[in-house]
Amino acid sequence: MNLKFTNSTSEYILPKSFKLSISAYKRRTSVNKRYGNDGGVINGDQKADTRDISIVYEPVYDNDTQYLNYVNELIGFFNPDLGPFYLVDTDNNRRCEISLNSAVDDANSEGLEFRIGKNNLKFEMLDAHWEDNDEITVTSPTGGLDDDDTLIIDNDSYSDCYPVIKITPYDTNTDFTILNNTTGASFTLGSNAFIVGAEFEVDCKNGTIYLTVAGAVTEMSSALADGGGFIKLIPGNNEIKYSSVFGAVDVEITYRRRYVF
Repeated sequence: MNLKFTNSTSEYILPKSFKLSISAYKRRTSVNKRYGNDGGVINGDQKADTRDISIVYEPVYDNDTQYLNYVNELIGFFNPDLGPFYLVDTDNNRRCEISLNSAVDDANSEGLEFRIGKNNLKFEMLDAHWEDNDEITVTSPTGGLDDDDTLIIDNDSYSDCYPVIKITPYDTNTDFTILNNTTGASFTLGSNAFIVGAEFEVDCKNGTIYLTVAGAVTEMSSALADGGGFIKLIPGNNEIKYSSVFGAVDVEITYRRRYVF
């Protein structure tokens, strides 16, 4: 496995001497014992919790200045202003979003302070899953989707995926619904500002909705109708259906497959 860190401006390739360990995959559950019966009952939403990542490295330098410059430059890579941060597995073309929790600088042994370190970086693995480094994109056919038209998306991983959906209308469209027929989940958006040239972007991972009109971007969670929510792509085929009496739209769906290990 070859690894690198990335932030919003640059990357840092990890030498082979960096040793990676990731804590267990755990779901948010607890078990209550059944009263008067065998076994137990699961409580909790059963979603995956965050995971801990530990990276051990041993910098070796001839003098204090070189040693300290190296260590501080590495920590500076994770300045919060440079986020988001990812650990990228370049061999398998996947990544996970991380947040630096702590950094330890210890000497390898007494008398080797600021010469040979036995150091540790600890991160939070925010999603608990790896994801594809490259997005997969599915687009509607020429002419877009009209009322009750569908797209089939094959999520060929073993975990749920959370798509980003971009919708652009052919005419002013004040109300439309996107439904995952496979799961039954859907959302309905309504806005008088959704005109020709405008674009809705629904990010089902981060839970955001933005409307772009003439280059101006507006947060539009208020456009989400009551009873709707963000959809996911379950493993296997997902049938995505568009419904509206206000004409056709172009739809672009991007997603990254996710992996526990």
